[in-house]
Amino acid sequence: MSAAAGANTAGMGTSVGSGGSGAGGAAGTGGSVPHEGRCGGGVENGRRMECLDRGVVAAPSGDSAFVSWRLFGTDPPDISFNLYRQNGDEAPALVCSTGPNAGTWCLDANDTAGASYFVRPVVGGAEGAPSGAATLLAQDYLRIPLRAAGDGAFVHLAWVGDLDGDGEYDLVVDRISTAAPLVDAYSRRGEFL
Repeated sequence: MSAAAGANTAGMGTSVGSGGSGAGGAAGTGGSVPHEGRCGGGVENGRRMECLDRGVVAAPSGDSAFVSWRLFGTDPPDISFNLYRQNGDEAPALVCSTGPNAGTWCLDANDTAGASYFVRPVVGGAEGAPSGAATLLAQDYLRIPLRAAGDGAFVHLAWVGDLDGDGEYDLVVDRISTAAPLVDAYSRRGEFL
């Protein structure tokens, strides 16, 4: 996630996952499946955590699409994933499969404009419910326009968290101002919260 001093936009970029979160932030334009029934704010007698969706994100990478998703802290160690590409009303096409202990990302050399991507977890050979879908971004980051601030205000820090409980990361922006500190919050679609 980045925010430039003096800029009126903030961006959430993609990152290669290696078994951790997979996607630095959630992105894509398809509907998500909030919470997917996997947690209720943490594990009983264990670590508290947000109930996030898979956070599928698809970004251009050379002549391919880089698609990444989130590995949950509650996923079993033997989990695998199948990544699918959906072109309109056509049947979904399997892009790749990842095994246990593999990264939570794939490259799609056959990306198509307007296509969307989703993943299905595989546990014990059984494929689970699909994640929310994400369409390919125009660039390798998500652009979020910020509301105008007063003169002399500039972006100082930004961070992410699920502020509205929908399973997707939201963006909190801290601006330094000559008048007073300002804090704004936006959904990943750019809605002011």
